[in-house]
Amino acid sequence: MPQLNARLYTLNAKKGFTLISAGRLARLKSSQWRSSDINVRHSGFTLIELLVVIAIIGILAAFAFASFGGAQARARDSQRKNDLNQLQKALQLYYNDHGYFPSNAGDTQASFCWFDPQTDPCTLLKSVLEPAYIKKLPFDPKSDNFHLYKYCAILTGSTANQYYLFSGFENTSDHQINYSSLPAGLLNSGLCGNYVNGSPNAVYWVTNP
Repeated sequence: MPQLNARLYTLNAKKGFTLISAGRLARLKSSQWRSSDINVRHSGFTLIELLVVIAIIGILAAFAFASFGGAQARARDSQRKNDLNQLQKALQLYYNDHGYFPSNAGDTQASFCWFDPQTDPCTLLKSVLEPAYIKKLPFDPKSDNFHLYKYCAILTGSTANQYYLFSGFENTSDHQINYSSLPAGLLNSGLCGNYVNGSPNAVYWVTNP
């Protein structure tokens, strides 16, 4: 029966695989084994690689969040346009029945109110429009200190033949923002008082046809 010549291999970092006999292997003491004899590189990320990955993820998340926030703001601005359009229709129906727009008794130049669900739900309009002309008055999607609807009726004597509805947009690049075309003397220390957000570049308004 042929004698088996057992041989083993060791991995050396500099020389590659080295062939040794079983006899030599038996004579080696444990103290003679060095880390260079078996040099296996464990897979994984270094600290720098992890920091780079984390930084890239953070940048991508920031872009995604900004894009999502901008889309939400544009959606709220679209709702504001629709709300003012619904109010226009309700006010026109009221005018068709009465021949004038709602105003406060005793006012001589203008009557106005805020659509604030917490402190002033525009009682002037709420009391005469709901529910005959509109099921429920709309409120700004945010209704915070910078975004509220406002109604302002311009009086001739004691009769209101014209009104303005104001809203503050979040997307200041919206091409329908039209503060610059508002007649002088109406907003910001004018007949209709100040607009709550104090930013003319974000004011959108409509009036009766």
